[in-house]
Amino acid sequence: MAAQNPRAQASDRITLLLSLVPYLLQNNPVSVDEVAENFDEKPATIRKMIESLIVMGVPDRAGDVYSNQMFDVDWDLFEQDDIISLTNTVGIDATPKFSGREAATLLAGLSLIQQAVDEDTKQIISDLITKVARGSSQGAAEISISAPTPPAALALVTEAISRSVHVEFEYSSPASPHATRLIDPLRVENAAGTWYLRGWCHTRQALRTFRIDRLESARIVETPTDVDIDPSGLPDTLFDVSDTDIIAVLELPEWAKDALADYAPREVGSTGGKVQLEVNFGSLDNVFRAISRRPGLITVVSPQSVREQVAVWASSAL
Repeated sequence: MAAQNPRAQASDRITLLLSLVPYLLQNNPVSVDEVAENFDEKPATIRKMIESLIVMGVPDRAGDVYSNQMFDVDWDLFEQDDIISLTNTVGIDATPKFSGREAATLLAGLSLIQQAVDEDTKQIISDLITKVARGSSQGAAEISISAPTPPAALALVTEAISRSVHVEFEYSSPASPHATRLIDPLRVENAAGTWYLRGWCHTRQALRTFRIDRLESARIVETPTDVDIDPSGLPDTLFDVSDTDIIAVLELPEWAKDALADYAPREVGSTGGKVQLEVNFGSLDNVFRAISRRPGLITVVSPQSVREQVAVWASSAL
């Protein structure tokens, strides 16, 4: 019979040890025989594992394992009665602390989310913010978060979504000034600090995205939404369902095309190391913003109206 590979034996011991600790915590105290039967091992093997366990601990910064940072058992019970009773564990019972930077990041995200939820959820998030701040290794006093003022219509839109009712408003954009829209609101999103409403537009009979800070005279219409669209199934790319018909073809170097990745571009041609991408933009502002990502490298190919608008914008900037 061939001898077992030493590496395989070591791997088996590690697997057993990783399984053994949670079992001991859940069944503490427990007899050696019961543990051996549960893991289909010999009692002698379990005893050796326990003797290995008690030399494991958390080192300090100098690399030394110090008191109360090692596994330990009741040795009288273990040696005299073959009973394993853990008297100290390492790390498992400790509560992790966030660094100041980690806590600040979580708090910023929670503060942003808090702006777009109902009142009951706002309180839950407020309690969570307090807990996260207390869980910082640097203390709550080290963390100060100031969330930007949300657009006036955000609360109304959020309420309409939670109640599954319509919302109506006047909306203006570079492509459609002051149009009245009746919307089945689906969800709100924040992109680069701007809040957007995504929903089914009864005026256009299509999915659309609206900047919430452009909603005017917004009101809730007490009519249940009837569109059969799962909000979680909407495309991740925000401007796939934009509220305008600004479809532009832009040309830029192949290596720089990631600059337009957020707009779900469609490649329509390439030549001489450059690629042409067709993009559905939410507004002319978004065209300007996209071009600003790679100044001097992006050229508007079509339509001519957008080329002219970009030229005016660029001249004004100069």
